[in-house]
Amino acid sequence: MSRDSAHPSHLGRYFYLLVSMIVMLIAVPLVETWQGGLMILMSLVLVTMSLAIYAISGKRYYICIASILALPPLFLSMLALFGVFGFTRESPVFLYIAMPLFSLFWLFITFLILRTFLSESIFTRDKICGAVCVFLLIGVSWATIYLNIQNLAPESFYLITPGEAAIPHITVSQAIYFSFLTMATMGYGDIIPGNNLVRTVAYSQAVVGVLYIAVFIARVVSLYEQQHREHAENES
Repeated sequence: MSRDSAHPSHLGRYFYLLVSMIVMLIAVPLVETWQGGLMILMSLVLVTMSLAIYAISGKRYYICIASILALPPLFLSMLALFGVFGFTRESPVFLYIAMPLFSLFWLFITFLILRTFLSESIFTRDKICGAVCVFLLIGVSWATIYLNIQNLAPESFYLITPGEAAIPHITVSQAIYFSFLTMATMGYGDIIPGNNLVRTVAYSQAVVGVLYIAVFIARVVSLYEQQHREHAENES
């Protein structure tokens, strides 16, 4: 039993990660265009990634792998933020090394938390927070994948604005927006894929999102019924 699952009502590491992710996702579109907004965004990303590592801190080698994936892109992001040695977010090292590592980090964290949720037999509030985190992590992971595709193949996305020419580029907040709408099998037609690779990644995300919601509900119901049955047996 993990240290955060000792009591069904205990809120621990997954709760902190969930709160951090919600704050980050709300803040991204709000601060993206602010002067100094990148500093705020990087601070939120740093906090969220730290809490993500804390959330999977049951085994030391998981922390090592997550740290190896997290530290280089964070370091490169800080260099780009302050323009050290002329380094920017358009530099090849950032586009082709930092961004893929961000994707690998979020996918790794998603996999570990999902595996924990599916293997645990104790139903707690914190485990529910972890399950919700997985849903948000899937959205963030795919958003970074979309940004990586855009870096490798410009004009992979088109932003449609009524009365204006289509813009062949999306921002971080727009990638997140597109990712979560795709996972929810929604779409307003304001961002459209520009090639078959994006279409393939998009429909794979839609399938993953629908399947996860089904698994999540089934797992929660199963754990609740199991604990209710064990509680009834203990009282009898």
